[in-house]
Amino acid sequence: MQTKQSKAKEAKARWSRILEDQQRKGVSAYTYCKKARLNPNLFYTWRKRLRSENPPQGTDKGFMRVTAPEIEKQRAGVIIKTPDGYEIRIDSSTETDLIKNILVVLRDG
Repeated sequence: MQTKQSKAKEAKARWSRILEDQQRKGVSAYTYCKKARLNPNLFYTWRKRLRSENPPQGTDKGFMRVTAPEIEKQRAGVIIKTPDGYEIRIDSSTETDLIKNILVVLRDG
């Protein structure tokens, strides 16, 4: 007969393997649970429990330092789609005269 301690140890080992598998596969927790037919609430509970016992390296009080990749700034703009399937993209750097000429051509066809 198993003791409570041994059952808890087995459950901890099982969920550690599950969490590692989800991380390795790189899918969301929800998707993983759905495919593996696991209860998402149990998944999140165990993930929280195991993380609190063994926080990831590089953390300070439960937070992990991350850096985001540089994201190219997009210029605000407008896309005009014609009934013929053409797209005209106008951004903030487009000269006013060019915009006027484009609008005249579109109007006069």
